[in-house]
Amino acid sequence: MITQLTEELAEITEREAARAAKKYPAYASDHEAYAVLLEEYEEAKEELEKIHEHLAMWWVDIKYNDTLQRKSYLKEIFESALCCACESLQVAAVACRAGAFKDEKAVKR
Repeated sequence: MITQLTEELAEITEREAARAAKKYPAYASDHEAYAVLLEEYEEAKEELEKIHEHLAMWWVDIKYNDTLQRKSYLKEIFESALCCACESLQVAAVACRAGAFKDEKAVKR
């Protein structure tokens, strides 16, 4: 199952790299590619931190049997997880563009 998902995500990543290549010129240097990659990584990390915060708040509500905010915490987790996935795909797309290895098979984990 994870292998199929990885393959599907690799295809999406290649499309994202191609979209970015049409919109932006090639990286002028490894320094520029690094800066873009770091920016995308930091954005993914911010979304992951939001998930962590809302997960902690949800757990407090569970412990104290407070149902008032549970649904909103789960909605925030869902939305941040999707944003994190998008940012992570952009990290992969930048790495793909910087390394120019898009024709190689995705790494199997």
